[in-house]
Amino acid sequence: MNLYATQLECLLAILAIGTLLTDAFRPAADKRKLGYVLAALVAGALAASYLMPTLPEPLFHGMYRLDSFALFFKRLFLLATALALATEIAKGAPLAVAGTRRALELLQPPIEAGALTEIAADLQRAWMSEDAAEARVAFREKRKPQFKGR
Repeated sequence: MNLYATQLECLLAILAIGTLLTDAFRPAADKRKLGYVLAALVAGALAASYLMPTLPEPLFHGMYRLDSFALFFKRLFLLATALALATEIAKGAPLAVAGTRRALELLQPPIEAGALTEIAADLQRAWMSEDAAEARVAFREKRKPQFKGR
């Protein structure tokens, strides 16, 4: 039996279980980072699906196929998942999202000497922004924050 055909489903199942466990045991402040990591891993799974060749014969007594039609729908669902994650991330404070994206860019090898200083300055700017104050007030008032990018 060829288990190669189910590697994408196995990868996503492991990713889902890992995400659930990480989400359950990490502080709430780390949830945005988890979203970025999850989006990157889903994008990686989508890219990996393009490396998978199709298999002409059905597997598991005809119950499973890995033809181009099946791969199309696997990619479609992975793309929908990535878009849903991106939408959730985009709902965050614009300064925080931009700072996180910039930090990820600065931490790409080779890491420059002043990268951590720049990241700390971006974090300070985001924390002292009007959006951060709005987030704290909205949290106390139990409502959704209205971010303005300032």
